[in-house]
Amino acid sequence: MALICERGALGLTDDEGETLLDMRAPSFTPRRGELVRQGLVVDSGRRRQTSSQRPAAVWVAVEHAERNTGAI
Repeated sequence: MALICERGALGLTDDEGETLLDMRAPSFTPRRGELVRQGLVVDSGRRRQTSSQRPAAVWVAVEHAERNTGAI
């Protein structure tokens, strides 16, 4: 949660979070999912490419979500 908050409106993809925290997907993605279920993190509606050149959701803390993106 701290990393997602630090990133502010820029947010991060799961791929970026895994890299920045030196975690594997089976560890990072479920933790981010828990934050989503708790209503602390939302999909910003934006997409960025992952290291494998695939589009991925950009996650932001709910206070950084833009109301016009449909993220809230």
